[in-house]
Amino acid sequence: MQSFNQPGARWIENPKQRYRQYQEIVRTGNRKEIAKIANTLMRKDSELHLEHKKLYDQDRKILDPIQNILFKELAMSLETTFEKITEQVNSLIKH
Repeated sequence: MQSFNQPGARWIENPKQRYRQYQEIVRTGNRKEIAKIANTLMRKDSELHLEHKKLYDQDRKILDPIQNILFKELAMSLETTFEKITEQVNSLIKH
């Protein structure tokens, strides 16, 4: 959970490079690195939302499944709900 207080992974401007590199990290299964990717994409999504823009579809294809799995795992290990984890992470990201 504390990793969501940090900036996250390095943002890669080129969408194709970003997708490839982030997918590579996700395939490793390293939860800390995956959390950094989720953190970065959630922050970018929030930032774009304020500008009335949307996250690239490729970024959404990475974010949605990792967020789903990661938050469910956190909810189970912390004995809480997926929804509460989502709320907590969103509040950490917005500060």
